[in-house]
Amino acid sequence: MYKNIFSDPEFWFLITINCILAYLYKVGQIAVFTIVWIYYVQSLLIGVQYFVRLLSLKNTGVADVKINASSPRKMAFFFLLHYGFFHFVYFIFLAAMTFSDTPNIQVDVQYFLFAVSGFAVNTIFSLISQVRQDRVEHPSAGLIFFIPYLRIIPMHLFIILGFGQELSAAGETPFPFLHLIGSFGIFLILKTISDVLLYVVTNKTWKRERSRVIGELL
Repeated sequence: MYKNIFSDPEFWFLITINCILAYLYKVGQIAVFTIVWIYYVQSLLIGVQYFVRLLSLKNTGVADVKINASSPRKMAFFFLLHYGFFHFVYFIFLAAMTFSDTPNIQVDVQYFLFAVSGFAVNTIFSLISQVRQDRVEHPSAGLIFFIPYLRIIPMHLFIILGFGQELSAAGETPFPFLHLIGSFGIFLILKTISDVLLYVVTNKTWKRERSRVIGELL
């Protein structure tokens, strides 16, 4: 079980990129709102990944047949509409804050592009691995439809709550040791743990080894 988890490059990528962002935040090299935008784009990429995965399904799973579900293609576009609307509303909220006069609201373009590029490349490799896996296992389209929400809902809860703490009372906390990393830093740690654990659960890496995309392309 642990061998499959620890040999997965994406598992280590998620830990590494989140730790880098947490470190840059701690040393004051990256603005809080930049991190919020980075994780927003990560959420978008997860949505694109699962939209393409639904489109790539050839056979519906047994569960889909039992509930007379639509074809994977129809479910893919319904997912795109549903997931897209959620992120459209979220985008309006973030954009309004970005162009407001609220203190601490700024975006570091250099770090933003660096992190987003990393997430984009990781998404491509992850998608290829998942599509190959789906061709063998023929998973339920209904199950795939809901997996992205398991990944992003905890992520956004941690980030929104942490960002709210950062903007209120200068991140004051009754626990002295929390000042070492700040209130937003606490939520970054929780977000990282949630992201990694849910990645392992939704991709079932404790059961099997992920497809080696990089090795086959070289």
